[in-house]
Amino acid sequence: MANSNNQGNGSEIVKETSKAALEVGALALAANTSVEATKQLCELLMQKAIETQQLQLEQQKTKELEAKNQLLIEQKEAAEAETERIFRYNENFHHHLKTATELAKEFGTNPNRIGGLATKLGLKREPIYGKLGKTQLNNGRWVDTFYYNEDAQFVIAENL
Repeated sequence: MANSNNQGNGSEIVKETSKAALEVGALALAANTSVEATKQLCELLMQKAIETQQLQLEQQKTKELEAKNQLLIEQKEAAEAETERIFRYNENFHHHLKTATELAKEFGTNPNRIGGLATKLGLKREPIYGKLGKTQLNNGRWVDTFYYNEDAQFVIAENL
């Protein structure tokens, strides 16, 4: 549709240019009715039509390039935003990890309640909420310990 509008605008420009050239040419023909004057008028009209068409093509190419450039800018901004989001997520995921005992002290409850709530909510099954590690107890036994990241801490705080 935009292309047909551009063609419509272009034909109007050609008509106006042709009309002005015809007026000038008609005056020249009235003054001098030679074949040479008619030939020059036709050449002038053809030249103006070609120039107008070239101008329209250049304007259309410019608009297309601007649209492509805008699209590339939007894609670049989206990629930068996604990169920033991933960076923040990774930073959040790997830092500020806390055990159920630390969270229990922070929220004023006991570690069993934190662990039970995390299991009930499915936080321990989803790797986006923390990581599973091994901890050695005082008696020498090794036990699995889940380390909760900030996202998991937020979910637990909302559900306590």
